[in-house]
Amino acid sequence: MKQFEQTRRIVTALGALFLVLIITGCGQESTPAAVTGTTPDGTKAEKVKLLWLMGRDETQSALLRSTIQSFEAKHPNIEVELQEISGNYYQKVTVMLAGGTPPDILWMGQAFGEFAARGAFLDLTSRIAADIDISEFYPEVLNWYTVNGKQYGIPHGIDMQMIIYNKKAFEEAGLAQPKDDWTIEAFVAAAQKLTLDRDGDGRIDQYGFSGRLPHCIWGAHFVSKDGTIALCDTPQMAAWARFHLDMVHKWKVSPSSEKFKSEGLEGVSAFRQGRAAMMECATFLLPQYREKCADMEWDIVASPTVGDNERAHWASSSAFLATANTPHPDEAWLFIQHLISDDLQMAFSGQSLPSKKRVARKFVEENTLKPPNIKCLIDSVDYLHPFPRVANLNELESHFNDSVDRIFVSYGSKKPVAPEAAFKEAARRMDATIAKRMRR
Repeated sequence: MKQFEQTRRIVTALGALFLVLIITGCGQESTPAAVTGTTPDGTKAEKVKLLWLMGRDETQSALLRSTIQSFEAKHPNIEVELQEISGNYYQKVTVMLAGGTPPDILWMGQAFGEFAARGAFLDLTSRIAADIDISEFYPEVLNWYTVNGKQYGIPHGIDMQMIIYNKKAFEEAGLAQPKDDWTIEAFVAAAQKLTLDRDGDGRIDQYGFSGRLPHCIWGAHFVSKDGTIALCDTPQMAAWARFHLDMVHKWKVSPSSEKFKSEGLEGVSAFRQGRAAMMECATFLLPQYREKCADMEWDIVASPTVGDNERAHWASSSAFLATANTPHPDEAWLFIQHLISDDLQMAFSGQSLPSKKRVARKFVEENTLKPPNIKCLIDSVDYLHPFPRVANLNELESHFNDSVDRIFVSYGSKKPVAPEAAFKEAARRMDATIAKRMRR
């Protein structure tokens, strides 16, 4: 399944690069890239310089810089330098840590566990206890940055997967707007009515749905929460795969993997061009839809329920953490507090649900932007299923995704790969990876 948090695309080199970390030891003392906190005789310098590392995102560059300005106005003795990384963000982080030039503060998402297992982050437990009322935050997301009872950060936002849909396409098909409590049967029926060959040339002009629903709505998970057991070899996961095969080959309401790639049936452009009436989407993509589909009527809806399973949503989050060897832990903590303040959470709310409950409610109540059904994000908080923050998540996810690719690419060939066989092999590889980590 294609996941949204960019981890699969931008962490491909982590496995090899982490060998460097093991050799050099990211827990060793190092010389920071830009330290101006003390003079050679040990006296306090006029300014402390912090290096803040972020992935490059043109939609938020201006916000990041205004954030620095507002912080420096309150703390004139601290200067923050922003470094935005294009391309493989996590690879750059790995190289900086291994090379002894770590940032003081950095953004971290789903790959948190990969770095936390190697001692990359500053333990903020006592600082959080002294300065933050954690009861103000959604408790579900606080655990995502906790290891062995130590809190390394507080996420400023929650990323979720949902379905984005074209309201005009629903109206033209004579369909009512979908509701957050809809079923998988209602979803399939809608996708069938929304799939159109407008000119009768045998080529589908508008697919009912493009993408894949999260496997958690089938009650399926590819690894246990503690990362010690592979769980992909189950009837629920096989049912997830067979459903999406049926979407492509039986009901013909979704594009095949080949068409998906060759015809560009993903992303904002496909939605804007009317190639898909419904698509998988994530909160961090909403700014792109607002900008590029401003003249369209669209909304979001929760993933459908399957059978007797409760609602479920893939989720991730974003947090700002301090590195373990920052020479300025107190100043770094001041900046992190600034980044999770009410004002900043509201500023970032355009692409994630604020992690502070009060701010999230305010965001929903005051929202005037698309999508209108932004409330579904708050209603979904009790049903979030993030991937576990474990040390070898990237490798485990790679094994699982390889098995999914084999299933879909081989379908219809002389040697199709059955979901049960593919997931059994994936579980074997995952268990071997887990056993290797446990031995270390």
